Order: sequence, then structure tokens, then C-alpha cells
Amino acid sequence: MIDRQDLINLDSLRKYILNCQDLEEDGTGGGIADRPGNETDVFHTFFGLTALSLMGHYNLELIDHTFAIPRENVCVNFPHLRSPDEVLSSEVRTEGQITARESEQ
Repeated sequence: MIDRQDLINLDSLRKYILNCQDLEEDGTGGGIADRPGNETDVFHTFFGLTALSLMGHYNLELIDHTFAIPRENVCVNFPHLRSPDEVLSSEVRTEGQITARESEQ
């Protein structure tokens, strides 16, 4: 969805992801499913948390949308791929997103 973030209702997406959580009363739950009420799995948990991170929710560590790993790891461990300044200058801010610089404050 490059340059088409305006087509995504971020609040509805956040609510949907949170509705897909397994919230067992006895503490045995955890994770995110593909649909509310379905079995959770690692795949959907990873992408659910990644989506929440990209939207800037819940103080989650920022995920690099290209490499699907924490943005800090890309900057520190793969400096030949991206420098911190390139990452910050290439960000497109959409409603609900925060930049890496704002999250550090």
C-alpha cells in the first residue's frame, strides 16, 4: 500500500486487531488470530503487533516496514542498508503514526 495509507482506516484496523486477541480469563490465552474467536498463531501475532507498531500504538518498538525487524536493528546492525538519517527522512507521516525521533522523546 505504498503511498496509499489514506485508504486505511487506522482506528478500525486497530480495533479489529485487538478484537482478534485471545484474552482467556484464566491467563492461558495470548496471541492474535486471523479473525475474532479463531485460534491464535505466531504468524498473525507477529503481523498484528507489526501493524500496531507501524501505526504508532502502545509504545511498541518501531518496526522497519521493509525488513520486518525493529528499525533500531536495521540502523545498528545493517548500516550499509540504511543510515538513521535516511530512515527518518524517508518516513511518511500518516494519521496515528509517530516518527522514530518522536518516540525517543
